[in-house]
Amino acid sequence: MNPLALSWLRRIALGLPLAGVSVLSACTSPGPCPSSTELFEASAEQLAGLGDGTRDCRDVCDELQRATGRPDMGYFAGTECGEVETDGGLLLECNYYVGCGGRPPAGLLASRGAVARDLLGAHLAEAARMELASVPAFVELARELAYHGAPRGLIAAARRSARDEVRHAIAMRRLARAAGATPAPVTRVGTAPRTARELLEDNAITGCVGESHAALVAAHQAAHAATPALRAVFSEIARDEARHALLSFAIHGWALERLPTRAARKLDERRREARDELARAAAADADPILSRTLGVPDADRAMTLAEALA
Repeated sequence: MNPLALSWLRRIALGLPLAGVSVLSACTSPGPCPSSTELFEASAEQLAGLGDGTRDCRDVCDELQRATGRPDMGYFAGTECGEVETDGGLLLECNYYVGCGGRPPAGLLASRGAVARDLLGAHLAEAARMELASVPAFVELARELAYHGAPRGLIAAARRSARDEVRHAIAMRRLARAAGATPAPVTRVGTAPRTARELLEDNAITGCVGESHAALVAAHQAAHAATPALRAVFSEIARDEARHALLSFAIHGWALERLPTRAARKLDERRREARDELARAAAADADPILSRTLGVPDADRAMTLAEALA
């Protein structure tokens, strides 16, 4: 990772100001995470225009949603879709997204059951759900680190991180409720215990990249959110997420020392690939409501941040 970005993380973790540091004008909301996926039967006529860009994916998905009489999907930061060919004909897969980030646990399912009256509420509700989902992610990380012989300091830090995420979930749930929204429950499918390789690859992606990005995002929001109460919440989250990111790099460094050269190189390559995926996800502008209220910056600044995470 860029040494300057690591320096930013250390300053954030210590609660030091980043005034004058360019990172404060170079970050965005976390990359999108699927909140719901729907499959619709669709004719060629209904899909006409998607391929050449004359019709927007969200418009087509909304039209098919209404035609089937399914409940309204509510407010989301974006929609992606793709055609799926089956024996029974053509289906359109619609993936509804809101912003999220950090370290989700293995087997996390897409959000179902959130209640929100607008995009702001939907965003806060999903943030609360993802903060709560991070609690078991860190509990399991501590258990797996112990199983694979990690130093006790790393295991203890993972357990502390789980307690941090409990506080984050409570704070974000309060913000969501104040916005008239109710988060969806955290639902998961059972997964087998991860191998050391799987654990370390996930740490490189959701830890070194995801947690770093989340820390820088929260630091920006702590400086630019609309109210003192919001800025205080994001300031506390920024400090904790920066510590989580530094923990992720400590785990990454421990792994690189233990792995054969080829495996260590591949792990570092996977981290860089995740950074590139983040850069592509950052290409969409933030909604003005989220920018004004929560301090979420625009796409150009997001791209700058993603490049800083090299």
